[in-house]
Amino acid sequence: MLKRTLRVLTAAALVVTGSTVLAAQPASAATISNLNPYLGSVGGFVVDGVHQRLFTSNNSTGEIVVTDLIGTNVKRIDGLKDVAGLVLSADSSLLYAAVGGADEIVAIDTSMLEQVAEYPLGDGVAPQTLVRAGDTLWFGYLVDPTTTDTAAGIGTLDLAGSDHAVTVLTQLAGRDVEHLPLLAVSPTDPDLLATVETVAYPSVVRLYDFSSGTATLVASHTATGLVNNLVFTSDGTRLIEDGGNQAAEELSTTDLSRVQEYPAGLLPIGLAVADDGTIAIGHAGDSPDVTLYRPGSSEPIKTLSLNKSGSGYNHASVHFLTFEPGSERVIALAYKYFVFTK
Repeated sequence: MLKRTLRVLTAAALVVTGSTVLAAQPASAATISNLNPYLGSVGGFVVDGVHQRLFTSNNSTGEIVVTDLIGTNVKRIDGLKDVAGLVLSADSSLLYAAVGGADEIVAIDTSMLEQVAEYPLGDGVAPQTLVRAGDTLWFGYLVDPTTTDTAAGIGTLDLAGSDHAVTVLTQLAGRDVEHLPLLAVSPTDPDLLATVETVAYPSVVRLYDFSSGTATLVASHTATGLVNNLVFTSDGTRLIEDGGNQAAEELSTTDLSRVQEYPAGLLPIGLAVADDGTIAIGHAGDSPDVTLYRPGSSEPIKTLSLNKSGSGYNHASVHFLTFEPGSERVIALAYKYFVFTK
């Protein structure tokens, strides 16, 4: 299971972390206000532009922390053992959360901030990673998240049908079934699924086509290093991963050939792509903390250095990144320590 133990530092407009909030416009100096002193092991992070809220899952305490976009606490939704991946519905009315400790996915009403549905996946299917394609949720799961000697797989949950059918895929061509898969679905083709095992080094990115009803391996790409983030561009023509040689790599979704590299210091470890194609890359422990690129250019358009002056924030890495919907603002989680396990 991928665990990241964070002392978080938050920023709306530019950066968010779990313990402090940085609120700033992209061109402004970041300011800090106290937030949660400790977020524990963060497994998911999503911004709700409709309700102007941030949702962060803490799988060490089994809760989802809800704040506004400047880091003010709104609510903590607890009782979600080993909660990890988070994803919003298309209209942001529901938040779906992977609850590994209960072998289920739950739905939370984003207005009331209360759980309104649960979808059991079956014994031994402990979801960790989560993405949505239309009315289908794709999830990466572990058979037993309490041990490092385990098996992992991929499954789907049908949100549209009355029976909410669950399909579990124990094997896909070429995929390592021992490691938890990170998933990404094309925004323009819901049958196109990208996967990578988050602890395999070097990481292998694979692209599958499910249009025939079964998985067809389209292409694979071996990264230089460890891939921690995988995201499609909004037009679906490119796939970006952060496992390059001190760079993020942009891959063609035709054959996963490398199209472009985006330099990112010693180690790129966070990644987000805006609707207009702008790419944000987080850095591990070096300055600047975030670099922004226009697609197809290796020259950064902006570099962001966070004022991580609080205790434990010096040399903090930036891993979780997202763009606020309909905005150029970047929201990021910055922290000092992270640990990778199965």
